[in-house]
Amino acid sequence: MSLKTGAMSIGHQATGGAEICFVERDVFDLAKRFLERQVRCVDALWAAMQERDFERIRKTGHDLKGSGGAYGLDALSYLGTELENAASAQDGDLVELLLATLEQQLSAIELRVAAIGQQEIATQVSAVAGSTT
Repeated sequence: MSLKTGAMSIGHQATGGAEICFVERDVFDLAKRFLERQVRCVDALWAAMQERDFERIRKTGHDLKGSGGAYGLDALSYLGTELENAASAQDGDLVELLLATLEQQLSAIELRVAAIGQQEIATQVSAVAGSTT
């Protein structure tokens, strides 16, 4: 199990294709709404790709990079960075590949409320992992 902390997330782990992300109870609803917006956003990104609107795709990638990181969803943040870069380079083939990957990633994320004490465990695991690198 690999746990790491994020600004609002407690940690996450991958299990059989799903990425389980543990978040604090007070941000669970916000994180859930964020993910729901991203699912809807993918359709708009596909439409932007059809229109070759790379600037819109770049801006959305940039936003995803920051917001994904804020919720501790590192895979989404990484995809946002890659999407921003591909759109800046106007690489339509790569943008399409990244959009397909984003759809897949969004469908694999499962949010859960962190159990009491899980934050301390995630912080300890993160500290140990950081000291061994």
